[in-house]
Amino acid sequence: MKKILVLTAVIAAGLFCNCNRNPFGNHKIPFYIGTYTMSGSEGIYHAVLDTLSGEISGLRAVAHLQNPSYLAIDQVNKLLFAVSENDGTGYSLFSFRIDPKTGDLTIADSTGVGWYASCYVSVAEEGLLAVANYMSGDVAFVRYSHETGTFSSDMALFKHSGKGTDTVRQEAPHAHSAVPDPDGRFVYAADLGTDQVVVYEALADKIRPAGVIKVRPGAGPRHLDFSPDGSRMALLTELDHSIMIFKADRDSTFSIPVTTLMLEPDTTKANTSADIHYSPDGRFLYASVRGDDQVVVVRLADDKAEIVERYREGIIWPRNFAIAPSSNFLLVANRNGNNIVVLKRDIHEGTLQSTGYTVDIASPVCIKFYSLKH
Repeated sequence: MKKILVLTAVIAAGLFCNCNRNPFGNHKIPFYIGTYTMSGSEGIYHAVLDTLSGEISGLRAVAHLQNPSYLAIDQVNKLLFAVSENDGTGYSLFSFRIDPKTGDLTIADSTGVGWYASCYVSVAEEGLLAVANYMSGDVAFVRYSHETGTFSSDMALFKHSGKGTDTVRQEAPHAHSAVPDPDGRFVYAADLGTDQVVVYEALADKIRPAGVIKVRPGAGPRHLDFSPDGSRMALLTELDHSIMIFKADRDSTFSIPVTTLMLEPDTTKANTSADIHYSPDGRFLYASVRGDDQVVVVRLADDKAEIVERYREGIIWPRNFAIAPSSNFLLVANRNGNNIVVLKRDIHEGTLQSTGYTVDIASPVCIKFYSLKH
């Protein structure tokens, strides 16, 4: 009787392991890449990162789409969303179902409501997307079915107003990102053209403006990120190259300035800061700068920020970058370098070093990892 019980347990364990086996191989994590398609790219690509070596393999196109410049993933429901950065004459927002075994994408829905230069999309909460439209200077909230990925006709569009001191870059509103806070209550829309971050709140299926965070004239807010513990918001400004860190006020919006760090890259070059992310442990911030091409590593301690490294090797006009879920690698999308470079990350010191691994791809601008845990 004991032998039968043992055999049954072994078989059950074997079946369990087979059901949870990584389809891409041990120690490997899949990710998607958004690109600009003017220079030979086909659209959205899929690849796999080896979290032991840093090698990228299996690069292939999985969706043919014009300028999918930013991606977002609903990890729980296996849906990928992409904005098509165009002149407003075509569809701007697309949804795809993800095949978790292969990484293949199947189109679920698309919508075109005349948005101009959609450049950012995020999952504000399950069933709700936030989209930033750069040239038209507005933010859209779009509901979707978490089961099918199809879009609802229930949409809300908020037009920003104002301008900044830079007569070339800030002649009008330019919404550049729309990021939900860790609690999913507020969405923060950085507007490069008006030197402000507009805060939106989701209340009982309704979206409403909930406040404005103003920054220095000519700063040009671009991207932002929240610390893993949810206590701080870091804002990267594109035009004056600074990182501004905020904490929450009484209304739970991140409007109280804590510290500001000037990145001060080489001013002899036409610099534009691009992307910012916290490390998974919250001890470091990383920011990409184009022109004086680099990834800046910032150490955080007691609300103080200190630059510990300016990493430049293999960095050519870096756009978006992503830290692998394993924490030990950082992948940089070199738009003008036409490749993705893999950097080894020291999880204790925050510093970066070359792995020697790159993958060639035309005009990559966005990297999003897909979780196999759900």
